[in-house]
Amino acid sequence: MTFGEYIRAIVSAKITNDSQARIVIDLFKAAGAVKKFDKDEVLSESTANKWINGERFCKTRSYFPEGKINNEAGFVDYFSKRPEASCKALQEAFRSINNDGIVDCDTVDIDVFCRSLLRQFMAILGVSWVEEPISETLSEKMLKIFRKAIIDCKIVAFKNNRDSSFTEAYFCNDDPEFIENASHFIEIIDLDIVCPFIRSHEDMIYQKIEGFSTQLSCYLGVRSILEREKKDNFICHTADDFIYWENIVNDNLQQLAFQYIELCGEISFSFQSEQLSQLT
Repeated sequence: MTFGEYIRAIVSAKITNDSQARIVIDLFKAAGAVKKFDKDEVLSESTANKWINGERFCKTRSYFPEGKINNEAGFVDYFSKRPEASCKALQEAFRSINNDGIVDCDTVDIDVFCRSLLRQFMAILGVSWVEEPISETLSEKMLKIFRKAIIDCKIVAFKNNRDSSFTEAYFCNDDPEFIENASHFIEIIDLDIVCPFIRSHEDMIYQKIEGFSTQLSCYLGVRSILEREKKDNFICHTADDFIYWENIVNDNLQQLAFQYIELCGEISFSFQSEQLSQLT
């Protein structure tokens, strides 16, 4: 990929109304390029245009004397701080010219994509980079947060199953503090997953975690109704009423069990069936 192709791809994605030369100047500023002499800009528009048109080549050491990008985070921020739609447009713009395979045009992780733009920029300038160790994917990060919250908030506990080599998971819904713990769990999921990972809302793990939290909230809602009405015996007048509401809360628990198994893969799962005689 040439310098000109890189800049023209940014222009074609329409993430900014700036000229090609202005984009080059802003990228160099974001990357921490040193100013030459006492000039206001790190380079002139005339110089930038010659690089884009292939009339001249950038003398990297003139702008990055140590042979490395001075501000990698600043360069990444130039792209990552833009709306998600802009980043997706950039991915499509680079897809057809990604001959080196450096730009990650398929990832849903915006940070990973923007860092790949940095690596491509460095490759064009002849700046080497240290290959980063393989880090967790967004899905893995979300699952780690989810599992920790499950344990910390005592939503699920585990025990060894005597009849098999598998560990059995079970809901702690008979714990007197379960409702309070579950409410705290939902807050953690909202603050640590749903909001910060919103750009990954199409990710399957994100959707399943959000679905689990929503289902748990529904379960708490039903239990809250039952507890509010327990003194007046307003809801459950007959045996059929008891059965109806027991089926609702237990169906909620069963759905939670299915969702948990999909996320965490425990083979065996059980829960303490709700008895309205205990709740009302």
